[in-house]
Amino acid sequence: MGEATSDYLVGAMAPPIAVVLGFAAFLAALGVPYTVSSIVCALVLLTVFATWRSTEKTLSMHSIDTAGAD
Repeated sequence: MGEATSDYLVGAMAPPIAVVLGFAAFLAALGVPYTVSSIVCALVLLTVFATWRSTEKTLSMHSIDTAGAD
């Protein structure tokens, strides 16, 4: 049932949003408290931004001009 829901969500909306919603539902199903899942999500987002900044030397998406960003 989870795979069918995932397939539907990816077809019904942007895949990144579907993945985030699926992850949130997965955490909720595990009974993880909201505060813990919020902290985990914030840490993941911080990691993504830190990785982006270290690779692109900026956080601005308007100045991406490297081949790796394509």
